[in-house]
Amino acid sequence: MPLAQGLILNCLKGSLKVLNLNNNRIGSKGVQLICEALKDHSKLESLFLDDNGIDSDGAHSICKLLSVTGDSSSLDLVSNLKELHVAHNRMASAGGLSLILETLSKSNKSLKFLDISFNLIDIGALRPLRLMLERNTTLQYLTVSDLHKFNSRAIESLSESLATSTGVKLVDFKRTTKSFFKTIERGVNALREQVGKPSIVFLRDSQYIAAAATDTSRISETRKAQKKASKQGRSRTPEPAARPKPRARSSSG
Repeated sequence: MPLAQGLILNCLKGSLKVLNLNNNRIGSKGVQLICEALKDHSKLESLFLDDNGIDSDGAHSICKLLSVTGDSSSLDLVSNLKELHVAHNRMASAGGLSLILETLSKSNKSLKFLDISFNLIDIGALRPLRLMLERNTTLQYLTVSDLHKFNSRAIESLSESLATSTGVKLVDFKRTTKSFFKTIERGVNALREQVGKPSIVFLRDSQYIAAAATDTSRISETRKAQKKASKQGRSRTPEPAARPKPRARSSSG
């Protein structure tokens, strides 16, 4: 593959810091060759792989590129990567996006920007996404889509992870509903205010998507839970004891 051969030459020169392969239809096989060419390159900082038809097999190759293997060159690569863009691909949550998120939460300590929007995101991405937010202390910018599909408990737990994140400054929600966006925006920053953390800036598309009836119900449940948690956090005095209920009068005769 000529492209991979060219990458190898650049890697040997040690000059490659930004690699933009967006919209090249390289597919998972192409990603495998690209990652193989990059595996010993220690100065790569930004990797753009948007809209390339990459599926979960390609995600495995990306994870191998990001993983620490004990090889000093691989360690250098992980420590230098600051941007990863894999939007508009066909990676499923299970076995695809989850692997990337798990790898980044365990290995990478310098990632600042992550874009995983417009993949096949579902509830399977929740746990690794939360671990990513909680463990990667240098992540500052996250772009993601379709999280409005999560149930109320999942949205609440995601809010908690965003609220405790020590690095995130901005989250860009693509393809989202108004109710989800407002719930996350207000709920997360209310929780962060309670613990003295700066607010996160939340962005969205110019237009919301229509909310299904089930989405509206889930968001309503999440808002109630957030309001309850917020009240408990602001309360500094114990609630007064409940008054005993009056005894029912016994009927005479």
